[in-house]
Amino acid sequence: MPLVSLLLSDDPRLQACLVNDAAHVVPGAAGRHVGLIQKALMVLDRAAVSLTELRSAVYGPTTTAAVLAYKRRRNIVNRAYQTSADNIVGKMTIATMDNELLHLDLRAAPGRVVCTHGGHAPPPSRSALVGAGTPGVVGAPGPFKPKKQRPAKLRIIVQKTNRAREFGDADGLFAQLYKRARELLAPHGMDFTTGAATPAFGPEVIDAEKVIAGSAGSCGSVMESALRALADKPDTLRVIFCPFSDTGDAFGVTDGGPKSALTVPRFCLINVRKQRGDLGTLLHEMVHAARPEMVAPDPDINSVFSEADNRSATELPEKHAESIVTSFFGR
Repeated sequence: MPLVSLLLSDDPRLQACLVNDAAHVVPGAAGRHVGLIQKALMVLDRAAVSLTELRSAVYGPTTTAAVLAYKRRRNIVNRAYQTSADNIVGKMTIATMDNELLHLDLRAAPGRVVCTHGGHAPPPSRSALVGAGTPGVVGAPGPFKPKKQRPAKLRIIVQKTNRAREFGDADGLFAQLYKRARELLAPHGMDFTTGAATPAFGPEVIDAEKVIAGSAGSCGSVMESALRALADKPDTLRVIFCPFSDTGDAFGVTDGGPKSALTVPRFCLINVRKQRGDLGTLLHEMVHAARPEMVAPDPDINSVFSEADNRSATELPEKHAESIVTSFFGR
């Protein structure tokens, strides 16, 4: 049976690793297939793979140590000729990784949200896994009705992956989404801590892949890489701009936290390849991130938390303002 997890299934070298002893992946190897192994190790074991090895996708000392630790924890030993685990990725190892990633993708997680043009994307089915925005101009935001004042300063860290520049203008997109978020927050007395017109991005996230929005493993590995570039701040929401895969129509993903299948803090991913005309994606994902579980979208197209195709996003409703201000990044 071939590899079936969304993260590993499209790489021919890993597919060969599953069936051919000569294709086993060993220390010193380099290439995309090594990068995918590193991503699997980070998601499944929170392995401390170095930024240098992530950047070059090389099977160096930290990757080697992570593979050995992974195999020891699971007692992956070929008893036909071994008495203890070794540090190579062979048939048994890649099959185990694939199975664990598949279960991660299929696991029900009330904190995981994939936002598409017409609503939440359904979780991938096992059969689907085994078997195989339109840009626009937003109108004037006002005039806003007076709102209950919540003088909070919201804390976010914004990063982008090293492939973001190849597929879109992360800087330009962030500037527009940030400006729109501030416009919708202002009537409630809220703003971001920086007060800047557009804050600078944090350290670059090393991730050579396009994000598979339907894969918890793919999304989680981006956050794991971001944590290696910049340590977590428990009172701050991390937002990462990155390219999503060619399939699907997702604008953003929110995951992590106590209700997630992933063992990372709450985070948001924003697709640099798509842009909604209302420019509400950043604030929309922040509303998702404000609570550990998925919240039903609003039917009113005026709400930034609507997911209608014709959303105008001209206001942040009171209930979502309250959710944000009482969140871990708003208190």
